[in-house]
Amino acid sequence: MNIFIFHQSSEFLASLSEIIGFEIEAKIQTSTYFNELELSLEIESFELVIIEHTRSNNSLIQTLFKKNKPKCFTLFVSSKPSLLKDNQTALSNESMLIDSTFGPQFVIESILDCLKKIMIGPEAQSFIPVSVTRLYLANELPCAVYYKNGDNYSIYLSKEEKISLEDYFLNSNNNLYSLYIKEENKELFFQKSNQSSKQFTAKDITLIGQISLKKTMETLSRRKEFDAKSLKMAKEISQSIINNISHDGQLREGLIESLLNLNYINMHSTLLVIFMTILFQKDESLGQENLEKLSYAAILHDLLINDEDLAKIDKLDKKTIKELKPEEVTKVLSHPTKLASIIAESEIVSKDVSIIIRTHHERFDGSGFPKRISWSEMNKLSRIFILTHEMVDEFINKMNQQETLEAITQKLYHKYEGIGDLERTSSLYKDYFKRTS
Repeated sequence: MNIFIFHQSSEFLASLSEIIGFEIEAKIQTSTYFNELELSLEIESFELVIIEHTRSNNSLIQTLFKKNKPKCFTLFVSSKPSLLKDNQTALSNESMLIDSTFGPQFVIESILDCLKKIMIGPEAQSFIPVSVTRLYLANELPCAVYYKNGDNYSIYLSKEEKISLEDYFLNSNNNLYSLYIKEENKELFFQKSNQSSKQFTAKDITLIGQISLKKTMETLSRRKEFDAKSLKMAKEISQSIINNISHDGQLREGLIESLLNLNYINMHSTLLVIFMTILFQKDESLGQENLEKLSYAAILHDLLINDEDLAKIDKLDKKTIKELKPEEVTKVLSHPTKLASIIAESEIVSKDVSIIIRTHHERFDGSGFPKRISWSEMNKLSRIFILTHEMVDEFINKMNQQETLEAITQKLYHKYEGIGDLERTSSLYKDYFKRTS
């Protein structure tokens, strides 16, 4: 909450600022000079302005409110309340008068009561969460943004306030992943943030990646099956890939869209990288270079699917095709080939990654798409990726049922028992999750 307090007593300002800062999350500016109040109201937006009113500044307040009335709630602390009551320019439905002749304790208690009235309860308005990334995207806010304080919503940022990289870091480091806007402003807010997405620099994309990974890793760290070393390694690899892709003109827009809007795809991609790092630690013959290729494929494989429901489609059987629109069938069917072609032209990503991407929806029995190739026609990295992809899908689908990764990998091992390197890979996963469960 952004608050400005004008009072002639510096001791009162210090005391009040400390009390307000203890009660609520607030940015508080103070001054003992009236001209600083005038200047601040001209250049900045506030949710609350507290002004000491005296006989000597009554005319100044009247002039100020005629010229530049604050677009927020105004609280007058007055030693001459009868004089202020005659000042209809200043007083309105968005103002409150406190009689300071009752003493400083009464004034402070009245101000705290006023703050509670300004805070908006959930029953009064409908609010929707917006990510801190969206907040940064919007840049100059088209509406006020709120944070949740217990059962109430309080103003965090004002309309038209600009968001800097420093604000973005601060918000995310304080775990303010979700702030809130009024539901009535949803269309305006998302339109503004969508318009900004193509103006991102590589530095911005790197920053968004850091926040997205931090949130995902904090969620996954609550699962006892994942050890800290694998999570740390996967986070570092993923961040490095995001940093590199942010410089690729053809891939960066899809990456921005994924990081901003597609929580399922982000979770799925990060899990794939984590599983690849686990496999790397269990199988030294895989090698660092192949781990990197598999991780690139994990981050990029659904980059052309900007729809979370379509991203969850594992196979295109008759039932699935019947439920989709023709254009959705085309998008799902073509995305491995299209993305593989884009990656093949990239100067940043290895050509081997395009092969993994092209085959990631194929199945070992030849029932996949787009080419319906079988196990024997795939290279080693494609087989590892497809098997791991299947395991991650199963894990995400069973997360709410609390099925353990030990049980999931055990089933997968039995499914591929006796099939060459598929048995070996599934056995390595099985052994790892048996140890960590």
